[in-house]
Amino acid sequence: MLVADTIKAGDFEPSEAWAADTWAAIEALTKAMRKAGYPKLRKAPQKAADAPMPGQAGLPFGDAPETPESAS
Repeated sequence: MLVADTIKAGDFEPSEAWAADTWAAIEALTKAMRKAGYPKLRKAPQKAADAPMPGQAGLPFGDAPETPESAS
């Protein structure tokens, strides 16, 4: 069973040992990628809050309409 499936099922109990192993694996992967020449990851630039476009200021924002299941 995958870790994601275990978490989704609610059967996952993280321990300090699991956390330490996970961070060690992340650090090893980061080091290997850096050694292989991959650039350091950067945060995506923060964009300004979505402002309404001209003419949209008066539009009501409600729940999205439900789509029929057969449409997908």
